[in-house]
Amino acid sequence: QLANKGNGNNFYIDSMDAAQKIFSDQLASTLEVAAKDTKLQVEFDPAMVSRYRLVGYENRTIADDDFRKDHVDAGEIGVGHQVTALYVVDLTDQAKANPGPLAMVRIRHKAPDGDVAAESTYAMTTSPAASFDTASPDLRFAYTVAAFADVLRGAEDAQKWSLDRIANAARDTAGGDRDRTELVTLIEKAARLRGTPLAVIAR
Repeated sequence: QLANKGNGNNFYIDSMDAAQKIFSDQLASTLEVAAKDTKLQVEFDPAMVSRYRLVGYENRTIADDDFRKDHVDAGEIGVGHQVTALYVVDLTDQAKANPGPLAMVRIRHKAPDGDVAAESTYAMTTSPAASFDTASPDLRFAYTVAAFADVLRGAEDAQKWSLDRIANAARDTAGGDRDRTELVTLIEKAARLRGTPLAVIAR
């Protein structure tokens, strides 16, 4: 719930490098708002999706009736920041047999000094990846972040994932990125604390 107090931003500082990154390298982008009261609405096609669940931000959901009410508070997006909305979905038999677009995405936001929101609508024009391994590296890494968080908090889908599988997926997509490599280390530590054999983690 810490992120709820900072419009999605929260930080864990455990070293001088972390302090340097947060309070120097990234301070301007965190404090300077590019879009305020930003809302995201995803409308799934019931012919393609039988069940869906938003991963994270459950306590910041907005009622459908409030989506276009500009006085309803929403999130702020900092300069240079990206936002990823992740959903767990169950596909219908029709979607499995004939893959196709799953949803429409709508975004509303106000300019930093504005009071009236602008709205954009995007059709999800691509079909789901044939398998997890064929998805893009960025999507697979985002999955590991969400899966790790779900396991730590005991979310309803957590039993589907193991820490060793999450660690392997994170390692495969971390590349040379320092932040991603740090996450791999955290997942491995969590696996050791839970008793997962190191041989499995190291693969």
